[in-house]
Amino acid sequence: EIVLDLARSASAPDSLVAFRLLGRGGGIYDSSVVRSDDAGASWTFFPLLPEELLPLTVDFSARDPARVYLTARRGEGDGFDSVLMVSDDGGETFRAQGIPNTADQHLAYIAGVHPTERDRVTRPVDDLEGTVLLETSDAGESFRIVAVGSGRLTGFAYSVDGGEIAFGGLDDGLWVGPSN
Repeated sequence: EIVLDLARSASAPDSLVAFRLLGRGGGIYDSSVVRSDDAGASWTFFPLLPEELLPLTVDFSARDPARVYLTARRGEGDGFDSVLMVSDDGGETFRAQGIPNTADQHLAYIAGVHPTERDRVTRPVDDLEGTVLLETSDAGESFRIVAVGSGRLTGFAYSVDGGEIAFGGLDDGLWVGPSN
């Protein structure tokens, strides 16, 4: 088993969330979210995620440690698209929202969760032509394009107050501007 991503809650610093993953072959995975509320001294293992889901990234809402976001790639039956999964119970259960233009393994990762708005998440979507930064302000019900990079965008950050964003990559340099 491996752990590919781990997040720490900004509002409850002893709270950690991660996912564990074991590939079984043929596009099937044993994976689940794990959570600690005592700085990693003990862990709660939540029920297995659907076996065709390949988790990619996990993060907390900055203001609400019960809100957990997970991105994952779905299986062949869903065109290998990506989903944003949203939990309001700390990672025990999730509802999934498809992420547009992610079929054929255009993987979507969590770039950042807005520091003051719990439903606002930005994610890069890998594409051969560059990276598309998508943002949702309603926990995945809808998405808007924030920016399109000519290459792979490898960095993203919100300012502490959420008023600005910074993003960039080797081909695009660093861009800073308002987050609205």
